[in-house]
Amino acid sequence: LNVPGGSINVVPGRCAFSLDLRAPSNAQRDALERDVLAELAAICERRGLGRRLERTMSASAAPSAPEWQQR
Repeated sequence: LNVPGGSINVVPGRCAFSLDLRAPSNAQRDALERDVLAELAAICERRGLGRRLERTMSASAAPSAPEWQQR
């Protein structure tokens, strides 16, 4: 999170954050993205908040070794 002013005890008027979504396949990652964005939209709607999205990068899924996935 990047919160302007950096204060820990103030509700900011705005903040920015990045989110890195990863999955073993493009289809799983894309489904995850749809779910996350739908929930974000619902939260913003309920709370009367605005949002602005900017995709900074997109890459094909690259599954890690099965041993790492088990960890």
